Amino acid sequence: MKERSPILGRSWIARICILSACLGWVPAAAEENHFSAKVGEGDYQRFINLCDPSRIDPKKVETSPFPAWGVAVTRVDEGAPADRAGLKAGWIFKTFNGKPYWHHDIPIRREAPVKDIVAISPDGTVTKEFHFGPGRMGYSSGNAYRPENDVLGRIKRGPWDREMLIAAVAWEQGSQDIAETALHHATAKGMPENVLTLYYSTLLEMERGEATAAKMGLEQMKDVFKKEGEIPRFFIFGLHALCLAYNDFKYLAEVMDARGVLDDYMNRDVVDGWIAKPPNGKGALLAEARAKAGDDLFPATRTPEDDPFVGLKDFGIGNYKKFPASISVPPAHYRTTYFVTKEPVRNAIWNIRFSLMRSGPPDDHYYTTLKFALIDRRHASAAARAAPKDVWSNSVAMFAIVDEASGQKGVQLSAGPGSRKIYLQRNAPYAKRLPAPGPGDPGDRVPPPELPDDAGLLNLTLIRLGDEIEINLDDKPLMRIPIDPAVEDLGFYIQNVGFATTVKEMTIREIKAD
Repeated sequence: MKERSPILGRSWIARICILSACLGWVPAAAEENHFSAKVGEGDYQRFINLCDPSRIDPKKVETSPFPAWGVAVTRVDEGAPADRAGLKAGWIFKTFNGKPYWHHDIPIRREAPVKDIVAISPDGTVTKEFHFGPGRMGYSSGNAYRPENDVLGRIKRGPWDREMLIAAVAWEQGSQDIAETALHHATAKGMPENVLTLYYSTLLEMERGEATAAKMGLEQMKDVFKKEGEIPRFFIFGLHALCLAYNDFKYLAEVMDARGVLDDYMNRDVVDGWIAKPPNGKGALLAEARAKAGDDLFPATRTPEDDPFVGLKDFGIGNYKKFPASISVPPAHYRTTYFVTKEPVRNAIWNIRFSLMRSGPPDDHYYTTLKFALIDRRHASAAARAAPKDVWSNSVAMFAIVDEASGQKGVQLSAGPGSRKIYLQRNAPYAKRLPAPGPGDPGDRVPPPELPDDAGLLNLTLIRLGDEIEINLDDKPLMRIPIDPAVEDLGFYIQNVGFATTVKEMTIREIKAD
């Protein structure tokens, strides 16, 4: 007899139980376990053994000196003001000018007359104030999240506390099977339904393609946060993913407002445009794009030297002219590739099938990222016209795989004129296949990964069809949004920082207009 999925099999009564629990009333029916033990006890214990004990021990989490949301210093330039002040790689910024500094994209302006920073040493034993004046400080940074520090205050405490901390850490690190197993164990120990279990189960439903259940979960979370009067930071990245998956652009704007950086990091008129002009259909564009796709244009692509943002030595397309193509890039090094089709192309489906591994040692402080972006080559949008030499201002849609210094792994999307980051907590399907060399192995000597069978490859598709953009991973749509009709000629951009990749196939096919 085929076992019924506990998520798919969730009843309407159980759904009501979840919402009731989140609002403070826990009926007996809420004890039903909606999560599966996705991994065996051996794999589960191995993950625990590799965890920092201070992140999964309830007593240590209660007294943790680290912020739940901070910024880690990844590099300090020798002789720079930050270096002279004693700032070192691994230190974590807690506040900037008295306010929480929780994301490395929140700007610290060079011209700011005063820059007062409170930072914590990597081992948490020292908290120090740093004072800087106007000018460049000379450091690089990445996000340093400890979401488990927000968990215990959101659940009824009990013998399941450790499992809930394990779930938060595993989810942050892209290990969803471990996270769901931890949630299963927590529920089996009697943990009542709460907003965290609602959140995680809804994201799991989204990843499994159970749209009806996931949309219902999203609506329930809206009700919970409306009653609380705020959207807590813990849930923002997952809500981004849900809103983009189901085209709920109105609530996406609310979530980004709660993040407090919408106006700085995404043009508000872009989001308003999405609200005013949602996608034409409910289904994915993928099937239609494939049905109307013509011959492969990739073999005739070139890197145009006359494009204003081309000029770095690594921009050439030569690395991808023969497949399989293998490239290894050390941490903190950038390899960029930009190319266009022989003739201008407006509607296209860009498909990349690849495998990857991290090329840096597991204890380095650098983040790694692999980005694929569609570029407004003719700078037709207002954002592109304002900054013709900035490749990201010319980007209309971007997909990125990110592996942060703090252990955060996931998928990141950008969209709209002057493409801005929308951080997500979506499944990181590469996480299980992300070995890294030991600390003694230099990153530039790491061989790219061997190609697995087709089932082990990541399959990424970026589509522009009419006035819409869609991004698919492994044939699952991640985002479908409107695009400025003024964008007529597409370029294609790849950036690799710290990954060893092997691309088995890359195609660009023009979609025939009706």
